[in-house]
Amino acid sequence: MRLSQDISGFTDQMVTDCALGSASIFFYDDNVGEGQLSYLYHVGVSEEAQHRYDDGRVFKSDPFTRQLLARSHASGAHFVHWGDAVLDRFVARPYTSFLDHYAVDVVGASTRRLAPGLCLIIGAHRKGRRIGSADVPEPLLEQRLHSLSNMVVDHFLSDLIDSSDGRVALRTTMGGTGGGAAPCVAGLSPREEQLAALLCRGLQNKTIAFEMDLSENTVENYLRRLYRKLGVRNRAGLVFRMTQRLH
Repeated sequence: MRLSQDISGFTDQMVTDCALGSASIFFYDDNVGEGQLSYLYHVGVSEEAQHRYDDGRVFKSDPFTRQLLARSHASGAHFVHWGDAVLDRFVARPYTSFLDHYAVDVVGASTRRLAPGLCLIIGAHRKGRRIGSADVPEPLLEQRLHSLSNMVVDHFLSDLIDSSDGRVALRTTMGGTGGGAAPCVAGLSPREEQLAALLCRGLQNKTIAFEMDLSENTVENYLRRLYRKLGVRNRAGLVFRMTQRLH
C-alpha cells in the first residue's frame, strides 16, 4: 500500500495534539508461515526498534494483535487501552522486555481485523514508562485513532480499485498455489468489484447487504460466484492476496 501524505500528516498531528512520543501503523498477517509484518508509517520510532520488533519476532507476542486474532467476531476499529483486562492473558515477556529496553509507555492501540488473520494495528505510546500517560487526552486520542484507521482502509481501497495493480489483483486468479499457469478468469462486474471492496473493509454479510441494498441470501450468492472467479476459498484469501499485490 502506498503511504499518502494525508495519512502521514494526520498521524503527525495526532502525535502532537495528543501529547504522544511516538506512533506506529502496521499490518499483521497470520496466514503467512509464522506471520508477516508490513509497516506503513512510524512517528518517533527508531530504526533499531523497528528492526527488533520485526526481525526479533516481538510482534508475535504483541498482546494487542493476539487478543484481536483470538476474538471470534471483530469488525471495525476498536481502541484497546494498555492495562485493559482483555489483554491480561496475552501479555508475554518478549513484548514487555521490548518495552522496557526502549522505555516505551504504551497508551493503547486501535485494532482492526480486515479479514480472518489479517489485522491493522495503530499503536500510540510515549517515551519513559515511569512517567505514565495521565496527560494524554484519551477521548481525543481514541477519536483520532478511529479516524486514522478509517483513513488507512479508505486509501487501501483506493489503491485497490483505482491503481493498475489493484485492477490486476481483482481480475486475476488469487488463490493458485500449483506450479502450472493460472487459469484465466472473467472480469468482475461493477457489483462484484463493490462487494470485493466491502470485503476488504472486513464487513460482515449483513452490513454488506445493507450497503449494497441486497438480501443476505443474494450477498451469499455473489460471494460464491466471486470466489469462483478469483480462485479463492474465502475472504481471507481474497484480502491477503490483494494486500500482497499492493505492498
